[in-house]
Amino acid sequence: MSIAEVKTSADQKMLKAIESLKTSLSRIRTGRAHIGILDHIHVDYYGSSVPIGQVANITLIDARTLGVAVWEKKLATTVEKAIRDSGLGLNPANDGQLVRVDAIASVEETTGPRGIAHYDRVRSFTLSASLTPELALGEAIDSLTAIVEAELPPLTTIALGGDARELSESGNELLLAFGLAILVVFMVLASQFESMVHPFTVLMAVPLAVVGAIFTLKLAGATINLYSQIGMILLVGLVTKNSILLVDYANQLRAKGLEVFDAMLEAGRVRLRPILMTSVATIMGAVPIAIGSGAGATSRRPLGYAIVGGIAFSTLLTLFVVPVVWMGLERVLARRRAPEASPALTPVEAP
Repeated sequence: MSIAEVKTSADQKMLKAIESLKTSLSRIRTGRAHIGILDHIHVDYYGSSVPIGQVANITLIDARTLGVAVWEKKLATTVEKAIRDSGLGLNPANDGQLVRVDAIASVEETTGPRGIAHYDRVRSFTLSASLTPELALGEAIDSLTAIVEAELPPLTTIALGGDARELSESGNELLLAFGLAILVVFMVLASQFESMVHPFTVLMAVPLAVVGAIFTLKLAGATINLYSQIGMILLVGLVTKNSILLVDYANQLRAKGLEVFDAMLEAGRVRLRPILMTSVATIMGAVPIAIGSGAGATSRRPLGYAIVGGIAFSTLLTLFVVPVVWMGLERVLARRRAPEASPALTPVEAP
């Protein structure tokens, strides 16, 4: 065999080795094969010969680089020498021979992560942080999203975890629950009052309660999380009872013939004591949650803050806002009833 034929045969084997390596790397990238081209290599580990996979983590860094992260720093030199001496198990010529690493690749020692984490089969890293007292969780999520869009590559995605994920997933659902709670309360009130107007008067206490809850959360240094949102939904049913006590009794007095102002004045005088009693009792029941301690107390406190602040704020303003709204709407309804109640005039012929 001539020198040219030997060179041609060696070139063909080399080309087969390179193609086999490309195929192996392609399978690794698509997840169709395990990284097995180094599995045959054994290293000396405390006097025993063990496979390289038991002392190192083999990962695909990119299309041209395999990463071998040793678990113990003192094994780095031993693993590097074993890889150089053993070669790659590609079997390009189907003759059982190995291809030396020096022939198609270079080996260098560097620093890197001990392992490469994946999420949904995509490389990932975890960023953990704690909030400062003056920063709300929603603001932190918005800031993180803005930083990702501005600094990271276009195809980068993020997946929230912990409290951030709970807030993101439950936000829309709790908003829908809040709307359904208002709708159900309105339907019940409309059937009880037999009117489509005065349920709006009763529900005027809800925005007052929400404002009070948010103010109390801000005053206590808490944030709007899952528990505080649940507390706001509870307020829809808790604070409307004050308005119901006033409006129901005022409607009864109006049916007896009292004027609008006199009916509401008498309703406020008679219903003030029940309103204060029920409000104070509800607030006292929520105080243990607001000042509680123990495991999970930090997460549950916003629920107590929302209930205590919402009911207290709504009770004070309901005694002023609801009567004004009720008298305004009742006067409008009275003007509409006046033409219907006036008797029709019939012409009388002159004698």
